[in-house]
Amino acid sequence: MEEESNMSNRRVLCSLVILTLGLLCPSWASAQHYTQTNLVSDTGSTPVTDSNLKNAWGLVHGPSTPWWVSDNATGTSTLYDASTTPVTIRPLVVTVPNAPSQPAPGNPTGIVFNGSPTDFLLAPMKQAVFIWCTEDGTISGWNPGVNATQAIIQVDKSQKPKPGHGAVYKGLTIITSSARSFAEARSSAAATRLAGSRRLRSSGAAPVMIRLTPDGAIEAGADPYGYRTAHAW
Repeated sequence: MEEESNMSNRRVLCSLVILTLGLLCPSWASAQHYTQTNLVSDTGSTPVTDSNLKNAWGLVHGPSTPWWVSDNATGTSTLYDASTTPVTIRPLVVTVPNAPSQPAPGNPTGIVFNGSPTDFLLAPMKQAVFIWCTEDGTISGWNPGVNATQAIIQVDKSQKPKPGHGAVYKGLTIITSSARSFAEARSSAAATRLAGSRRLRSSGAAPVMIRLTPDGAIEAGADPYGYRTAHAW
């Protein structure tokens, strides 16, 4: 009887805790519900149609930029202004090129915004404002002062470690520490890091330093897609 009484008391206490949490945090319950609104597509089934928007992957924006999307099947990046109703397609279309060893078009996946004027330079005083990785095994950057409509390939691992077995990048993120910044592109076997620190470049040099680092934390054969930095040290 005493054991049954203790169990009953625990059930009552548990119920009171759940009820209290529900009263104090009603947003927890409501946060589990949302309404999907399709804004733009290439199929004509949405208020706005964009023929470049095929197999969209990465999505990002800067503090004062429209949304940029990686269009994997068309080798482009398209821009959308979500402050209007319906969404407005910006006229700029940036081509993300294919690796020289691969057929066109390029296949962009991850995309990041780079707000640092001193990191990931494409030319002196011209940083890559947006950076893409691709399934071709490349990492490219864009700055309107370098080329207004085309990203510039900065890393080509399409034939590394050997022809026919090159990198296939699925996701991209920027990692910032107190000493330097990295743009890290993830493939199934390794991570390629572009060093963004000025200490790793000679003065005025456009190329960036890279290093290939095997990642033992990812199971062999795994194919990770998008990811973000959860902790910077």
